[in-house]
Amino acid sequence: MTGVVIELFRSAANRTRRTLVLTVRDPSASWLAARMFAWRAILPVLERVMPLPTLIRLMTARPDRRSDRDIRAQRVVDLAERVFGVRGSDQNCLERSIVTYRYLSKLGADPQLVIAIRKGTTPARGHAWVTMNEMPVHDSPAALHDFESLVSFCAGSPTNSTDSGEISAA
Repeated sequence: MTGVVIELFRSAANRTRRTLVLTVRDPSASWLAARMFAWRAILPVLERVMPLPTLIRLMTARPDRRSDRDIRAQRVVDLAERVFGVRGSDQNCLERSIVTYRYLSKLGADPQLVIAIRKGTTPARGHAWVTMNEMPVHDSPAALHDFESLVSFCAGSPTNSTDSGEISAA
């Protein structure tokens, strides 16, 4: 057990160090990284005390009006991967996706947050991801092939899923 705790601490320290190096290279990213770390700390508690639709409405931010949205959106995705760890990891996919969704929605990038379950597995395995322009931002489309959407959120509101697992617009 002690070894696991030490390894988790080392992993978090390395992630923090890599994020700090990035913020030194790009000072404008430091405030965004700090806010992501704050959300990373509080989200595990909020997930347990708030219904998911309420939490997603809380995390939906009003877009700002800057013109460099695509560049800033990629920076949000990159920082979220640094703050929350390895790309494609299921371990904290909900927290990573919720924070990514928040800051992409703030940019006006029209993100979609998808909550899904892997088809044909027992016990059920869930996963969460964010799409932008119908493409996942943290996962490859192939990695998501075996998941069936339960609910997705656009602009803070749940949308319906079709029987095929594809997301439909509300």
